[in-house]
Amino acid sequence: MTIEGSDGGDTVLNVKKVDASGISSEVLHQ
Repeated sequence: MTIEGSDGGDTVLNVKKVDASGISSEVLHQ
């Protein structure tokens, strides 16, 4: 990930949320 700033925090939360669903890899790959 190369996002920094206020967006970075939201991105981290999004990734963790998706990861909890068990499809983080697929979503992040797309």
